[in-house]
Amino acid sequence: MIKKYQIILCEGDIHSIDFQIYSILFSDKTILPCGANSILKIKEEKLKEKDDVCAITDRDLLTDDYIKKLREDKIFCLKVRAVENILVIDCVMCLICQKEGIENYEKVISNIKKTLFLKYGKKLNKEFKIEINENNILEFYNPKKVIDTVALMLNMSKKEYIRVFFEILIENDLLKEKVKKLILSE
Repeated sequence: MIKKYQIILCEGDIHSIDFQIYSILFSDKTILPCGANSILKIKEEKLKEKDDVCAITDRDLLTDDYIKKLREDKIFCLKVRAVENILVIDCVMCLICQKEGIENYEKVISNIKKTLFLKYGKKLNKEFKIEINENNILEFYNPKKVIDTVALMLNMSKKEYIRVFFEILIENDLLKEKVKKLILSE
């Protein structure tokens, strides 16, 4: 669905994770950052004016019904809570661990998810009104803390973790396709 658009609006600025990820995923498109949490504010003006413009926004705490309505306005939500959560999906963590030579990384990742689920699972189940478990906890865990938490548990700095993520994303076409599937465009 996003393939037909030439211009993609996103949250953040040119230094944000949003802009950087979408610029890599959609290198043949023009990506325009619109500031923090601003996609929903500008939808009325910009998106209806032009046929070749769409937007991608974080899922946040949006309901499925509201997400469907946004899609009608050419605003596509992520399947995860926020773009930062993309950096901690299983396949990304596995690739980062492999690249960094972290041994027993499957066990390490499992322990990260177990620890976060035990600490935050009940709260997230109430917030999202869907079943949060050890397998999907990182998709919904607080986006402001998720990269810091995972990087720390892998004995990396946040900056190093993000740098390695972007190195992998740039060179790995399979990962690009997996990340594109996290955008609810269908």
